[in-house]
Amino acid sequence: MKINEKVKKCVAFLQYKMADDSCRYAGTCFFIVRDNQSSNYCYAITAKHVISSIKAMGIDKVFIKVNLIDGGVDLIPTSIDKWISHYDETVDISILPFAFSENVDHLFYPESSFLSDAFIKSNEIDCGDEVFITGLFKHHHGVKRNLPIVRIGNIAMMVTEEKVQTQSYLMEAYLIESRSIGGLSGSPVFVNLGQVRKLEGQVKHAQGEHIHHLLGLIHGHFDSKLGEIDSVSEDSPDNIKVNVGIAIVTPVSKLTELFESDAVKLHEKEIDKQVEILESKKHEN
Repeated sequence: MKINEKVKKCVAFLQYKMADDSCRYAGTCFFIVRDNQSSNYCYAITAKHVISSIKAMGIDKVFIKVNLIDGGVDLIPTSIDKWISHYDETVDISILPFAFSENVDHLFYPESSFLSDAFIKSNEIDCGDEVFITGLFKHHHGVKRNLPIVRIGNIAMMVTEEKVQTQSYLMEAYLIESRSIGGLSGSPVFVNLGQVRKLEGQVKHAQGEHIHHLLGLIHGHFDSKLGEIDSVSEDSPDNIKVNVGIAIVTPVSKLTELFESDAVKLHEKEIDKQVEILESKKHEN
């Protein structure tokens, strides 16, 4: 699979500062532009549990570590109370109205390339289709630059009628065959359809520039006790946990739901008002 390098430019890393001013990595965020709206509203997206975990420590700022065009990185401070979470507490998404200056070496992923129900149906997307995650690898994240990794996998389950039991709650989720680790929380997950695909018995070729479609974002993964096998008692003496290789993905449809919430609509109305004021002043001059 050949990955479009532009996709990696849509992700950045989240940090928080300790009392001694040292920085700790918290997870991954990615940037979205609502290009199918009247205005191009821009947001940073991550997993809600990343933001809530930082807030639980009494910390009031989250830093977005971005790459700069002329080299190096910058830490952009954001108020933790400005992040907007999904109104359903079992949906692991938080977003922040966010735009960066011209010297920042990142891109916004277009909402028009979200994986819609209609697109899923027309392209017969299901178990076995190839996916990839891009985000923070906490053991090698880069010093002079953010260095997002890419992990490849496949869709393992797309049934959302049966909710998935996570460590905290039941949630609607997709399951993918790809190892998730702590730093990947909030990372985008993309579906790769390839250049050739057989649909309804016919071989079809991809048209135009190949853009990977957003499936959702990483919530976490499942663990098992080391040495545990089917039918073995839970009181196994070995309590070391291992990643079972199945990651939990919050569907992108939940992000679309959040965009339609009152909190987000109120923000976008304010943006529209500011644009109108600016346009009015231009005409006056």
